[in-house]
Amino acid sequence: MSTEPRIPLAGSYVGVRAALGHLDGVPDGLSALQAAIWDPAADVEPRVKELSRLRNARVTDCAY
Repeated sequence: MSTEPRIPLAGSYVGVRAALGHLDGVPDGLSALQAAIWDPAADVEPRVKELSRLRNARVTDCAY
């Protein structure tokens, strides 16, 4: 596993937001989306959230 990012990081963002920082508004939109999905008051079953997280990790080749 490489320790170097695949694309250069942008702005003062950290992690994936730094990679997406090249596109205006994307990091803030991602934060808003994640806040809505992971909000405990959201009407999404924990099982569905975990399956979504695992699928996303597989699709994006996440190493975590």
